[in-house]
Amino acid sequence: MSKEDREWLEKAMKEYTFNDTDRMKELIETLKKQEQAITLDTPALMQLLEELLDLVEIHPRSNLNFCLFGGMHELMSLIVSHPSEGVRKVACSIFMSIT
Repeated sequence: MSKEDREWLEKAMKEYTFNDTDRMKELIETLKKQEQAITLDTPALMQLLEELLDLVEIHPRSNLNFCLFGGMHELMSLIVSHPSEGVRKVACSIFMSIT
């Protein structure tokens, strides 16, 4: 395979594949930046948490990745102290899937 073909193929693969680990890391970083996610409005936070729940359920390795990226601390903060009952429920669902 020529160098140009290989570069084109690598570029196409990056554009059309979904890396769930990178997306999980992005979502956890968003939670970390939001002062324990209290400043996010509830619908946006719910959407973020539901996406995290989907990512955690994709593969058993995702549970470990979630913890390695520091998501457990943010998740526990949401479970214990977020004012919205819906947010706490989804956070508990994520915790249940991980454990």
